[in-house]
Amino acid sequence: MILLDTNICITIINANPAAVVGRFKRYRLGEIGPCSVVAAELRTDLERRGTPNGPLDTMIAAHALSLQVENWVPTA
Repeated sequence: MILLDTNICITIINANPAAVVGRFKRYRLGEIGPCSVVAAELRTDLERRGTPNGPLDTMIAAHALSLQVENWVPTA
């Protein structure tokens, strides 16, 4: 399973850039998604409307470092 970080989830929600959304759509349900920590962060951010979560950010970073991480956002 491919795990998405918070920034990519927000990119997909905002549909910008379109290349990231296109890549996301290539996968089937169950092949890709956020881990529970990212899902909790997104929910908390929705409830708080943008307040950083601090400790959750640290857990997400630690989790990402333990995985093979790909950058889906094209760089200029």
